[in-house]
Amino acid sequence: MMLPQECFLSSSQYPDDHHYRRIFTFIDFGKHANNFLKACGVKTKPECSDVVNILLKNPSDFLEKTYTEGKRDLEKYVDNLLQNHTCVNRRCRYLTELRSIAVGYDGLSKEQKQKMKEAPMLVGCHVVGLSNTDQFSLYKASEILIGDDMENCRIFGNFVRLAPQDEILERARS
Repeated sequence: MMLPQECFLSSSQYPDDHHYRRIFTFIDFGKHANNFLKACGVKTKPECSDVVNILLKNPSDFLEKTYTEGKRDLEKYVDNLLQNHTCVNRRCRYLTELRSIAVGYDGLSKEQKQKMKEAPMLVGCHVVGLSNTDQFSLYKASEILIGDDMENCRIFGNFVRLAPQDEILERARS
């Protein structure tokens, strides 16, 4: 059983292959029942705070579910995210969701903002050992540095965790 605030009415806005279908529960009981459900608090689409709540419950699961191809190519996806700093196709949804959260950041509650500071939800990279192998993971904001200076990244990459530079995410922080 779910609370009305935890599910959403199905619509053509989110086709079956949309990543929100893997993250949220969508329901459709027909026109009359759906009108009743709206009156009970069921929304037609997730808002920024809904996305944040799901992300905070399990950031790594959220990362996996926002990747269309599933877990097997997730590492390649994150490598691409860290190296290119852009979402070039529809498989790259995690950074898009983080950017949407950054845009809606001012509308989030103080509690959500505090939880976001403490949650390991930002993709970071750590260079390991003499082989200079990159290991990616999700980190708290306080555990990573923004990789905006490539010379410092080259020099200190073995000692720090780096996240890609992104102006939208940086604006939300200030």
